[in-house]
Amino acid sequence: MGIFSSIFSSTWMCPVCGKEVSNNNKGAVSFNNCYLCSDCSVKVESFYKNKHIEHAYLEEMRAIVTGKYEDTENNYFTYENILIDLENKYKTIEDKHFELLDKIYEQYSIAINQDELNEEVRKCMNLCMQDIKLADELIIFYKKCEKILRQKRIPAYPSFSRISRLYEVFYHDYLNAMFFCYKGLVLGYSDDSKNGFKGKIAKYLKKYNKENNKNYKFNYENAVLFDDDTGEIIELIKKQ
Repeated sequence: MGIFSSIFSSTWMCPVCGKEVSNNNKGAVSFNNCYLCSDCSVKVESFYKNKHIEHAYLEEMRAIVTGKYEDTENNYFTYENILIDLENKYKTIEDKHFELLDKIYEQYSIAINQDELNEEVRKCMNLCMQDIKLADELIIFYKKCEKILRQKRIPAYPSFSRISRLYEVFYHDYLNAMFFCYKGLVLGYSDDSKNGFKGKIAKYLKKYNKENNKNYKFNYENAVLFDDDTGEIIELIKKQ
């Protein structure tokens, strides 16, 4: 429906939600001279604020109202305003993540070459923990971008594997090493090694079983660590 339906008909369909619209319940926003219903119009106006609504795609307006993203020829351009809004919302936390990551790379090269546990190792682990605290929020951002663009957008998150490695080397604490790999895995991040988090979990599990005379196994499908001899479920919770 377009301009003629709006002029010659007393009612028309909202181009965003499909609800019947009349002069009594029309909003201030129109698309191709066809007014949105008042409910959709309020939501669209609230999102765009001072942006140019007339330059928006209909699919983007629908996404603002419904939260659903139609696949288009170029999702980046179609949902550009939503993506920019997301990027602005998460910019501070993502900038902090990359700032910490630079420090972690530098400090890890020092820490991993120490002969024993010392302040250099602890400093690197502290940096990793600061970065890991950001991971839960960032994964929301990355998954939203992935949903909109229909492309893989979730990057590797090296802090999980770095701190796991330091627990292995300097504490011989394979359960905590597994915990951080497990946390990265269930959040949805990838690891920057050939075998990924699953490969690291398998390695730490093998070492733990050998040193502690256990027969623990990890169920990857359900993300559960269990004792294969007794059936006991072992909770992977970071020890303080």
